[in-house]
Amino acid sequence: MLVTIYYLKDPISNEIRYIGRTKNNLKARLRGHLARAKKNKFKTKKDNWFLKLHELNLIPIITPILEIEGWTESYLKEQELKKAKRLKYALGIAVV
Repeated sequence: MLVTIYYLKDPISNEIRYIGRTKNNLKARLRGHLARAKKNKFKTKKDNWFLKLHELNLIPIITPILEIEGWTESYLKEQELKKAKRLKYALGIAVV
């Protein structure tokens, strides 16, 4: 199974806000994020961010990073990329 690892970037600040993975196409995944944000009783930071953008008639910029074969393999790569993003953020390096 081919899995796409992607990031979501804020259309206002251009900051990468989220790294994720999907077996679906990216447009469907983006719709899924928004539907989840609207539906969830207990909102995450990502949910609140999506809803704020939605109120402004904006959507995050979804960009593929890479495609990788296998769900387990994609999970490991996704975690590696999230760790690198956190490290860059902690060191004050712009993550764009």
